[in-house]
Amino acid sequence: MFKIYLQNIKLSQFRSYNYLDLSFSPSTNILCGKNAQGKTNIIEAIHYFSTLKSHRFVSDKELILSDCDAAKMQITYQKTPDSRMEKMKIGLSKSAKRELSLNDVKTDNASFLGEFHSVLFSPEDLNLIKGDKEQRRRFLDADVCQIRPRYYKILKYYNSILRNRNKLLKEEHPDETLLQVYTDKLVEFGTEVIIYRALFVERLKETAKKIYAEIAGEAEELNLRYESEFFDTFVEDRAVIREAFHQKLSEVAKEEHLFHTTRVGPHRDDLEFYLNDKNAKIYASQGQQRTIILALKLSELLFMKELTGSYPVLLLDDILSELDKTRQESLFSYIKPCQTIITITDAQAFRVEGAKTFLVENSVVTEQ
Repeated sequence: MFKIYLQNIKLSQFRSYNYLDLSFSPSTNILCGKNAQGKTNIIEAIHYFSTLKSHRFVSDKELILSDCDAAKMQITYQKTPDSRMEKMKIGLSKSAKRELSLNDVKTDNASFLGEFHSVLFSPEDLNLIKGDKEQRRRFLDADVCQIRPRYYKILKYYNSILRNRNKLLKEEHPDETLLQVYTDKLVEFGTEVIIYRALFVERLKETAKKIYAEIAGEAEELNLRYESEFFDTFVEDRAVIREAFHQKLSEVAKEEHLFHTTRVGPHRDDLEFYLNDKNAKIYASQGQQRTIILALKLSELLFMKELTGSYPVLLLDDILSELDKTRQESLFSYIKPCQTIITITDAQAFRVEGAKTFLVENSVVTEQ
């Protein structure tokens, strides 16, 4: 049974850390400290190597220590017990592009992504169901980029085309020929975005349904749906999606000129959760919603294991206090094979035999 082993992380001028050099146990690691001491900054840095984005939805410049112009990050990790140690480095700057290297060889974003896998579970995830569509799209895009690095470029192209098309629509008399060029490209790359996302949801849904039933009981059935304006059920046929996309854009053409923005496309799609065919956003209790998100996160974990052959590193950021005993037990029954890094505020309230424990105070980390 393989698992990714994060051996070490080094941070320089990242967030609240002037310098940090921290080595982890292959099993359970606990970062303990009061709020606002720097625990989440470590989790954020680790997960950044998987997604090249902060889960707190801030810009790269905001990750750099105050009054500093640049930050550096480095991890060493092992993909399987018999493989060599790998090294990833990230350089962030307020005045230049991000620099990436893999085993001391400079690389680009698409090649960097997919090398180090992690699953993050934080209190913000508990708002995934009731939060806005953009939050759920970010969740989908971050995970798909990890497991399908090619998607990063597709999404980047789509967003660039979308920006250019919207800019053109804001003109009083848009060039119709150029608008058609942008429209064709929007459909081309937008179709790929939809397929990548929808396939990911299809792969997650059965596992999430099974885990939810185990935790909550067979009486409630969880279903995940990728909601697109072009189809009600899962469609993988590119030609069908492209045709529906073009048709919808034709229908809203006058509306787009009126509002000066692109009115249809995957930038408006959503991920919805249903219990017994009722929308969880409207009908599910808080307890049911927490169970749904727990099932979702565990299905992420298992899907990455299935796809890559190794369990990803699991990051639990101050989430245990948000889960009752039953949900905690369900969580730990699934994560035993993983290397896990947990942040908590009270060391006495949570103990794991053999865990490596660190105290975090004012961004100073000491092993206990």
